[in-house]
Amino acid sequence: MKLLKIRKDKARELYNQEKSIIIVGDKVSSQHFFTGWALASEISIQKEHGRDFDKLINSFEFYLEPELGRRMAYYIRVG
Repeated sequence: MKLLKIRKDKARELYNQEKSIIIVGDKVSSQHFFTGWALASEISIQKEHGRDFDKLINSFEFYLEPELGRRMAYYIRVG
């Protein structure tokens, strides 16, 4: 599985289009995204849930342990 890192504005756009994105702390090594500690989360929206992207990301960042980063990094699956 290959991942492409994207910017927050692109992640917001894809999320609002109901596409799946992967979020993880910005200090996490890629070897721990889905194996090892499995620290990455794949998220997508369903219109009936109406989850706001910024509120969701703020919640993740608020509870993010400092050793995992201060902000979220955003990825999409490619290939």
